[in-house]
This record gives sequence, structure tokens and C-alpha cells, in this order.
Amino acid sequence: MIESTFIATPEFEPVLKRLGLVDAGGVFSDPRIRAWRSITERENCTLDFEEEGRKRRFHVKRFVANGSGVSPAEAEVAGIRLLVQEGIPTVKLVAHGRAGDGRSFIIVEDLAGFEPGGRLIGKNFDFERVASRLAEFVARLHRRLHHRDLYLCHVFIHPGTLDLRLIDAGRVRRLPPWPFRRRWIIKDLAQLFYSMSGAGVSDVLKTQTLRAYAKCAGIKNFEALLSAVKKKEARIARHDMNLKRRNPERDVSLSY
Repeated sequence: MIESTFIATPEFEPVLKRLGLVDAGGVFSDPRIRAWRSITERENCTLDFEEEGRKRRFHVKRFVANGSGVSPAEAEVAGIRLLVQEGIPTVKLVAHGRAGDGRSFIIVEDLAGFEPGGRLIGKNFDFERVASRLAEFVARLHRRLHHRDLYLCHVFIHPGTLDLRLIDAGRVRRLPPWPFRRRWIIKDLAQLFYSMSGAGVSDVLKTQTLRAYAKCAGIKNFEALLSAVKKKEARIARHDMNLKRRNPERDVSLSY
């Protein structure tokens, strides 16, 4: 039997107590926590409530049991903490834990005012407004970390302030030494390139953004970088097409 845990971030302990969420069992049984997406390995849920007349929202991921090793929730918590340590803006962790049957969960605060990058740009938001910020943001990430799922749906943008937040940190890791780090950097950039195309960003603007990234990252051979990213992007496109044939719902953007 796995020990049941409920670990709250001190900042959020009072509101969790007022909501009556104090143990893992409640996270999996509370009717106020509503699933909007269910896939094999997890549920994505929302918890809406009011506090002092103000509407608030938490996002909850509830993962299926995975044995006694590191849970998916623990992996995402570790990724969030890595981002925070390196000064990469992300979500605020509210709580996480594990039920006695091995299921795990993570609760984060809503990014109020932000939208998933792909969705925002698809609504005729001018990507050029944020391109240089995005380039610097990713270059800063790649000083020590890689994301491994760096699609625009995981880069949240505030359309007013143009602030950026990086979510879905379950696969975030420290970059290994060269030459292995290059592989992970190219993969991140190719994922970003591919999702830019899906959002309607032109090839010219994609290339300009990558050039800005290379400048921020101190990469001198831009043509070699561009070639590697394009080749990996093409492989991602072929792979994604095959996945979508099997599961059309797989790329629904997260709402936090």
C-alpha cells in the first residue's frame, strides 16, 4: 500500500482548508472538481470557486496509478521547481500528492488573463508583437533546461502585457553536456516551429524568430541551426499526422 499524501504550498493552505481540500481522497471525489478532458493516463479538471466576491479557478490533473516509482504528479512538480529555480515564469503550484491506491494529482493556480499561444495567435493576434520576447524566453530556458514538449499550446501569452508563462512541466529536465544537449535543443525548437505553422505563422516570421533566438543564445552558425530545426520539424509533422489518424483528440490544448 502506498502512503497517501497531500502536500500544499503554504501560500495556498488557508484557501484549501476553506474549500475543504485537505487530503488526496477529496481531490478524486470532490464533485466541484470537474473533468473537461479524460485520456488514458489522466484527467484534466477545473475547480471554480469564489473568495471575497472574486471568482477564482484552480486546475487539477488527476493521474492514474503508475506503481510505486516517481508519480507523474511528482515529475511535474519537479519540472515546475526547475523552471522557478532558473527564473522561467510558469504556473503557481497549489498542492500535489498521491492517493493510497497509487493515483496522483497536482493542483495549480489559473493563469488569469493568459491564453495558450497557439489559440491566441489563431485568433488573429499579431505574432510579430511577441516574436522577439518568445525568442529570448526560449533562449533563457535553454541556458540550462529543455522542455521536451515545447509547442505553442504550452507557452501562455498575456495579450496585453505580452508576458509569457511556460506550462506542462512534467518532462522538463536539465540539459546534458555537449554534444547531447544539441539534440534536445533542436527537438524543442522544432516542436515550437511546427506549432507556429499550425497557428498560421509564416515561414519568414518563423525564420526571423529563430534568428533572434540564435542571437540571444550566442549561436553563430545560424544556417546549420535552421537546417537541423527544419529537418526535425518535418519528422515531427509526419509523426503527428500518424498520431492524429489514430487519436484525433490528442492535441486539445490545455486550458491552464
